[in-house]
Amino acid sequence: MEFLSTGRTQVRSVKCCVLFDPSDGAIHHVHRVVTIEGADDTPEQLIEQRTLQLAKELGLEVARLQLLHVDPHSIEPNKQYAVDPSRRCLVAVERPIEEEKTPGARPPQRSKYGS
Repeated sequence: MEFLSTGRTQVRSVKCCVLFDPSDGAIHHVHRVVTIEGADDTPEQLIEQRTLQLAKELGLEVARLQLLHVDPHSIEPNKQYAVDPSRRCLVAVERPIEEEKTPGARPPQRSKYGS
């Protein structure tokens, strides 16, 4: 993810937390926190609370989902990801061909990750 800054303000850190289904690794929500120079870093516990709060506001059933902090630099643009539930890490997944041909189509929400 790229950020533009103005003046002398610089990005100090970027943190990322995903909310995923442990049964298949499908990611249902991604929350990024950008900290600018001079600001305090957000503790992981607060990032997790905010991730859950936003997901609930979006209507997601969060009780069956799990949180995972991931390296935001490992997420490449135009790629779809899932979580390998056994290793608790991000993995890139292939998009179905039909989705790639449809302009403006969103990637499917569920992708079964083999164990």
